[in-house]
Formats: sequence, structure tokens, C-alpha cells
Amino acid sequence: MKSTVMAAMLSVFCAAAAFGDFAKSVSFTTSGYRGSAPLANFPVLVKLSSSISGFDYADFGGTTNLVFKDSAGNVIPHEVDTWNTSGTSLVWVRVPSVTASATFKMYYCGSGNTVNTPAAVWTAANYVGVWHMDETSGTVADATGHGLTATPMGDASVSVRYSGTDAPAGHARQAGTSVKSYLSIPSYDSFEVGGSFTMSGWVRMYEIANNTSPRLFSRKDSYNSNNGWEIEMAKSDASFLIRGAARDNGSDKIGGGKFNPSLKNKWTHVALVFDGASCSVYSNGYELVSGTVTATSDNNLPLSIGCDSDGSEANMRGAFDECRLLDAVASADWIAAEYATVASDTFVTTGDVEEAGGETPGMMILVR
Repeated sequence: MKSTVMAAMLSVFCAAAAFGDFAKSVSFTTSGYRGSAPLANFPVLVKLSSSISGFDYADFGGTTNLVFKDSAGNVIPHEVDTWNTSGTSLVWVRVPSVTASATFKMYYCGSGNTVNTPAAVWTAANYVGVWHMDETSGTVADATGHGLTATPMGDASVSVRYSGTDAPAGHARQAGTSVKSYLSIPSYDSFEVGGSFTMSGWVRMYEIANNTSPRLFSRKDSYNSNNGWEIEMAKSDASFLIRGAARDNGSDKIGGGKFNPSLKNKWTHVALVFDGASCSVYSNGYELVSGTVTATSDNNLPLSIGCDSDGSEANMRGAFDECRLLDAVASADWIAAEYATVASDTFVTTGDVEEAGGETPGMMILVR
């Protein structure tokens, strides 16, 4: 005798699953990428919120269990940056090859078996240090797992979470508005970065104090030291000054007077690409100018964010977010994408929530 038995209906937390222990999925496409060549192992920022059709935080059951897979079905690393069940959550995903048609999927709902390897998001692309600036106060962690922790220096008490609501990615860290405060990162000489690297980050300046030239990033203990490198804002707030291992550009200021990269009261993505013989400066994804520099080398000095290396010269009064040191000469396409994946809501196209595997779990019918 045959009988039909209704077994169960999935709960709101998706206790049963239709595919690999996960019942739901969302597809993403990097359709906003405008580069001419694919970017290998590029960290893409995924933004999750109720604006995605069918997306509901209740489906996670109070966890952040999820898995990302590339178009071939291979698990790819991710890092949960900010998890906000009342708003937008941010997740960094290492996409094997970013093109305008590259796709990947997030699987979630119903499994306790998440795959989360944050450091792998960054190390495959040769990032030496990545600082999200999410901490409320105190030290700032290095997301790459290399242990390059950033420590507040000067008046450390004023190095706290940025109080504004417009930080580029999650939270940010502000330096002193009236006193010296900056972040110091131990020597990274063991990574042998040398003179070919890329330093980038989001910067927002409050003011230029006392007619100074505030440092954004520095590995020099003095502007005329014959080692290290640094980038500073000129006193006029109208040009950047870049130095290599010597005071190469102390007089002509790379691009001086040819552009206006003012950082005052607005978030700006700044990147400098050293290739040994020259340095190119980018603002919000566009190359502003390039010039020759004396080749830099590892000098056993700390990397400073917001002041010179030892805190003796002009500090910046402002805020920082998503600062990164890449052991590679980044291409113009890479810099533009690094900016766009944070700043543009159209860099990643998000599909609707689907039942994983194309099935619709609702009730299960058993026939015997």
C-alpha cells in the first residue's frame, strides 16, 4: 500500500537545506569593472542588506555562516568586515579573476559549516598589511595575518573610531584634531618589499595645522633623510609631495600646481605606486601625476600613518580607512578597482536570493 506523508516544512531559519547544507544563494557579478585586463585574486567588497530581493538576516539564525564559491564551484576565501543585522554588512571576497563578467555566489541559511579564511583574501594578492580601522580604540589589527599591528602613538587617547557616519567601508580611525596622534606599524623588512610596492588608503583631512605639510604615510624620520619614502600634503592643500630615499622632490613637488587633490572634509582614496625609479600618485582611482624618485629600500623604520616615521615632524589631523601595503607594483586597473569596489554601488551587481541548487524547499513529500 502506498501512502503519502508530509514530512516537514522549513522554518524561517532554514533548518533543512537544499544544497551543500545551505538552502539559499545569491549571485554576484563584477559588472562595474572597467579595466582592460583581468585582475587576479582581487579582493571584492560585497554589501549585504535588505535591498537585495529576498534577503533576510533571520535566515542566518543569529550566525554569520556562509560560503562563497567561484563560477567553477570552488570555495573562495572571504572575510566578514562588518556584520550589521539592522543595516548593511560588508564582506571581502577574493575573486580569482575579476572581469566585467566574472560571477561568484554566496551560499547561506541552514549550515553550521562556514568556510572563513580571512587572511587568504589578502595574501594571495601579495598584500603585506591591511588595516580596516574597525576598532573602537587602541591597536589596529592587520587583516593579512602577518602581525603588522598598528599602535597609536603621540597622544594615543585621541586615536579612536571616527565619529562620522560617512566612513568609506564600515568604520574608520581618526587622529588628533588638535594634538599629535598617529599610528605606528613595526618594521616590515622581513617581507623584503624593497623599492617596488603600492601604498593606499582612504583619507579625510580636517585641517592643515600651523602652516605645516602633514604626512599621510611615511617611512622617513626626517624629510631630508637618505632612506625611506613618504607622501605628504603640501601647505597649500593643492598638491602632494612624494619623496623616495632622498629629498628628490622637496623643491618641485610632484605635480605641484597641476592638480587639486584637496582632502579637506571629504573622503579621498589615495594611492602611490613605487616601481624603484619612479612614483605614480592616484586619487579616487585616477592617476594624477608621476615623477622620478631615488629608489627606496627597506630601512628598518616603522611605517607611520598620519605622521613621519618617528613622530618628530608634521602630523595629519584627520581620519583614515582601509589602508593597505601591497608588495607589488599595482596597475592602473588595480588602483581604479580598489577605489571602485568601495565607492561604487554598481561595481558589483547583485542578483535576487534563490533557493540553492534551483530547488524550492517548502515541504518534503515521502512516498512509500
